[in-house]
Amino acid sequence: MRKIASLLTMLMLFSVLAFAQTRTVTGTVRDNQGNPVPFATVTEAGTQNAVTSDANGNFSISISQNGRLAFSATGYNAQTVSVSGNTATVSLVRGEGQLEEVVVTTALGVRKQPRELGYSVAKIENKELTRATPVNVQNGLTGKVSGLNISTTNNSVFGDTRITLRGIRSLTGNNQPLLVLDGSPVPLNQLSRLNPNDIDDITILKGASAAALYGPDGVNGVIFVKTKRGTAGAPQITVSNATQFENVLFLPKFQTQFGSGSSVDASGNGVFDPFENQQYGDAYDGEIREIGRPLPNGTKNMEQYSYKPNGRLNFFETGVTVQNSISYAAKNFLLSVQDANITGTLGGDKNRRTTFRFNSGNEYGRFKTNFNISYTKQKSNVASVSPYWEVFNTAGYIDLSKYKNWRDDSSFASPNHYYNEYYQNPYFIKDRTRSTENRDDLFAQAELGLKVASWLNLTYRASTNFRSNDYKNTGEAFTFSNYAHNISH
Repeated sequence: MRKIASLLTMLMLFSVLAFAQTRTVTGTVRDNQGNPVPFATVTEAGTQNAVTSDANGNFSISISQNGRLAFSATGYNAQTVSVSGNTATVSLVRGEGQLEEVVVTTALGVRKQPRELGYSVAKIENKELTRATPVNVQNGLTGKVSGLNISTTNNSVFGDTRITLRGIRSLTGNNQPLLVLDGSPVPLNQLSRLNPNDIDDITILKGASAAALYGPDGVNGVIFVKTKRGTAGAPQITVSNATQFENVLFLPKFQTQFGSGSSVDASGNGVFDPFENQQYGDAYDGEIREIGRPLPNGTKNMEQYSYKPNGRLNFFETGVTVQNSISYAAKNFLLSVQDANITGTLGGDKNRRTTFRFNSGNEYGRFKTNFNISYTKQKSNVASVSPYWEVFNTAGYIDLSKYKNWRDDSSFASPNHYYNEYYQNPYFIKDRTRSTENRDDLFAQAELGLKVASWLNLTYRASTNFRSNDYKNTGEAFTFSNYAHNISH
C-alpha cells in the first residue's frame, strides 16, 4: 500500500512539472506602421508547433516555458523573438525587393495565396474601390478588373448597370455573375444598396472553375464582397463628405444649317414651317421670325432664326450628388451610417438612399462568431415618361429653357400655345408624369465557426434578405382651353 501511494505521488509530481513546462502566449502581429498583419504564421522555434493569426493579426499558441516564437508572413522579413510572460506583440518589417502578395477569398470564403490557385481571381481593396468616392459599388469597380464589363443601362439618379464577366455565355438566359455578401448569396442588385465605405475587399472569381462550389448559380463567375468587422487598435470615428456635380456634355449630332420645315419649293429649297418639328426648312439667316400661333390677346412668339448650340442642352440641369458618411469602429465591431442624396440632370428627378450597418465578430479560442445586419431606405421620384424624344425633335434655333413654365397659361410654354403642333413641350411631359418609390432592404446574417484542427474548420451560416417596394405612378390632368380646341379644329 505504501508503494502504491508513493507511485501516485510521483505521477502527480510529474504531471505538475509537465503542466508547468508549457504556457499559452497570446498577442498581435503588426507591421512597422502599426497595422495588423493578417494570416501570419506563428511557430514555436525549432518545433512543428504553429498557428496562423486571424484577419486582425491576433494569435494564441501554447509553447514550452523557454520556447521562442518565430513570425513570418508573405512580403515581410521573418523574425524570431523571446517571449517573457504570456503576451507578445511583434512588428514585422516589409522585405526590400519583395513583391506584396495578397490573400484572396475563394469559393465559400476560403482564403488562400494567389500562387496556390489554379484559376484567375482578382482582389480589390477598399482604398482602391473608394478612391473616386463612387455613389455605388459597381461604379467603383469600373475599369479595375480585367474581364469585368460594367455597362451603364440608365444614367439617371439610379445609375443602373449591367455586369458581365468574360463575355456573354447565353443568348436567352442569365449572363450576370453571382453576388456573395459575407459568404451568403444575395441578388446582384443588392450591390447598389451597399455603402462602399463599409467594404473591406472584393474578390472577383472569374469563370465556372473558380466558382464551381456554387454550382450552376456561379457559372458566370462570382463577386465576393467582404464587409469590415472593426479595428484591432484604438476605436476610430470616421466622418466623410463627397459632393459631385454632373452635366450633360453633348447630345447626338444634329445638322446646324436648316430650321423647321418638311417640304421644298419648285427650286428645291426648303420651305420654313413655324409649326413643324422636322428640320428640312430653309437655311438659317439670323432674321426674327414668328413661330407657332399667337396668344389669345394677339401676342406673337418671335425667335431669331439662327442655330443655338445650347438650345436643346439648356433643357437639362446640373445634377448634384451629396454623400455624407459616419462610422464608429472599435475592437470586433463596426457601426456606420451613410446618406446619399442624388438629384439628376433631368429636373425634378431625385433619389435618396440611407444605409445603416452593424457588423460584429469575435473569437473565443477555437470558437468564432460573426453577426451583421444592414438596412437601406431608398426614396425616389423620377419622370415615368422620357421627354428625350421631344428634346431631339426640337429645332436647333429654339432655346428650350424659355418654355419651362408651362403651368402659366398666359405664356407660350403652356400646352395650349406651344409652337410645335406635332410634339409636346418636354417640360410638360417630365413634370406631369411621375413615378415615386419607397424601398426598404434588410439583410441579416449570423455565422458560427469551430476550428476542429489546423486543417479543418466547421462553419454554420444563416442569412435573410427582405425587401419591400411601394410604387406609385401619377399623371397630372390637363384640360385644354377653348382657344386650343378651336385651333385644333
